[in-house]
Amino acid sequence: MTMKDQIKTLATELGYQVCGITGIQPFEKYQTALKERSLRFPEAAHLYQEMEQRIDPTTNAPWAKSIIVAVRRYGKYDLPDSITGHIGRNYLCDRRIKGCPDNALPKRMKQGLIALGHRVKIGGVPCREAAVRAGIVKIGRNGFAYADGCGSWLNIEAWLIDAELEPDAPSTQKAPCPPGCRACLDACRTGALAEPYVMNMKRCIARLTYGEEAPIPTDLWNKMGPWIYGCDDCQTACPMNHGKWSPLEPAPWIKDIADRLTPEALASMDLDTYKKIIYPLFWYISENDVERWHRNAKRVIELAKEHPPALPRTATYFEGTRPLLFENLSLPSELRVMVLAPHPDDFDAISVTLRYLHQNGNPINLVVLTSGDSGVEDDYANAHLPLTKAEIREIEQKASCQFFGRPAEHVQFLRFATDAMGSMLADTENLESLRTSILALRPDIVFLPHGNDTNADHRRTYAFLQKCVQQEKLSLVACLNRDPKTIAMQEDMLTLFTAETAEWKKELLRFHDSQQQRNLRTRGHGFDDRVLKSNLRSLPAGQDSLPFAEIFELEFFSHE
Repeated sequence: MTMKDQIKTLATELGYQVCGITGIQPFEKYQTALKERSLRFPEAAHLYQEMEQRIDPTTNAPWAKSIIVAVRRYGKYDLPDSITGHIGRNYLCDRRIKGCPDNALPKRMKQGLIALGHRVKIGGVPCREAAVRAGIVKIGRNGFAYADGCGSWLNIEAWLIDAELEPDAPSTQKAPCPPGCRACLDACRTGALAEPYVMNMKRCIARLTYGEEAPIPTDLWNKMGPWIYGCDDCQTACPMNHGKWSPLEPAPWIKDIADRLTPEALASMDLDTYKKIIYPLFWYISENDVERWHRNAKRVIELAKEHPPALPRTATYFEGTRPLLFENLSLPSELRVMVLAPHPDDFDAISVTLRYLHQNGNPINLVVLTSGDSGVEDDYANAHLPLTKAEIREIEQKASCQFFGRPAEHVQFLRFATDAMGSMLADTENLESLRTSILALRPDIVFLPHGNDTNADHRRTYAFLQKCVQQEKLSLVACLNRDPKTIAMQEDMLTLFTAETAEWKKELLRFHDSQQQRNLRTRGHGFDDRVLKSNLRSLPAGQDSLPFAEIFELEFFSHE
């Protein structure tokens, strides 16, 4: 193994996403860019001049011969919703925070390089430019570095070493932003992004929250939106970041103090609380300047009073006294409907409601998450292999959709990875697969089983939807249906139906013959009767003309 390979292996084994190597020569393009920015934004010239010390790495390390650069991905932590949107994610996940698992990464990398026989110095270079030159990142129009699998939710770290190593091929300077995309520029409230790749630091909201001398000019202060410390606007708006935050790892250093990081708590915290709890994590505001936190938080609170979050457009069609009667709603046919079915047959469990929408002209897209092979008994159709069982379930679903009136091409089978018990894995790959489907459709209404359910796949489907909505800032109405395994739920909406319609629904359910036969054998009644039993209403005599109901709890997600 070459020294280059040993160094890259060391970096990835320590936890870095990717590692590259570049030469020690001065960063001339960086020098030119600093001069151009100083001339264009003279009010920020002193900030750019401070950065000139990084142009030539050998100024402070004349012995250095190569630069090692590595990407740390931080878009992996599960952050409280009450905080994201007020405090920038980079600051919440700063590896310099003592409680962060990545805290010692650069020192451990340095120790590893020393063990390989090198003299080492941490930092001292323009990290983004070094990473571009080492071929491990590209730069987006918002000025942030992007790496495969990370989006821009990353930090770059560098080490100077005394060995002359063959440099890696550089990246093209710019990231593959979508043609004509202006999402980041349009999201920049203060106009700090003057044009693609050009930032005026004196107008950047992140710097305004902690770095600029108070008071902030009124024209900027009134444009800082919901941000108290930092800002993520130009990153969350970027389509190249969609689905790149996978909140699968805990962040206890933040979660444990989440109640102290809300705008209300920050607006009234005392100096002692600030010094002991907040300042050790967010040190860009000086140790004694608790008033700056107060001002920033109070501005956000006042903004929320003046501009309360709007309900999604679709939510207006679900207003009224609960429980609503679905058949009385006036839903436009343009509303896009997605059905998230953890298994083949979950679509059919709410088929009466969906038939109303189908007859109304609403486009209905069925996304089946797992193939449900574990639900097929070995002696059914002589099926013993999971693949054969999965094929049976999917054929049954297609046949029921054909009977319903939806062509098979409107059914998407995601075939989620599952564990040994046949339950879907709560992993990044499954989440990304669902996110892609949701973004492709951008549904207004999503139907799925209620999350308060003894079925693990029903719970995980709801959790996946929540994650996708939070990550992508989607606005939609979720209709969470009662299932035979639902534990408890609110009855916000009912779809009432007759005994005649119940017979139609039972015929539809019987297309899932593998489930029909399994229920007959294990429960003594068919799958059709089991579902209809959960739809049966308890009514006084003489009021039973509509004895059945599909029941839903409504949840409104709004990020408009």
